[in-house]
Amino acid sequence: MTTPALIQAKHRLPLPALMERLGDGEHAKKSARCPFHQDRAPSFSVFAGRGGWFWKCHAGCGQGDGVDYLKTKFNLSTADAIHRYCDLAGVHHRRATR
Repeated sequence: MTTPALIQAKHRLPLPALMERLGDGEHAKKSARCPFHQDRAPSFSVFAGRGGWFWKCHAGCGQGDGVDYLKTKFNLSTADAIHRYCDLAGVHHRRATR
């Protein structure tokens, strides 16, 4: 579910900056210890790819974009993660109504 507000949020606050804002900046690099589990060796990567920034835990915690990072970190629904991302980026986002 990509909205114009989410595209703007990802442009204003790319994943490494999002992670820094959340206090996870030490993990926002090509090779780091995973912020989601105890790591003896680096298993976490943040990288620019086609269409933006992405993360992956090579030990199995997950992977994805900034929305997926928020979902994993805070156990959020997709809609709530999009809303939080937009809020953190300072982008006005109207929630979809059911």
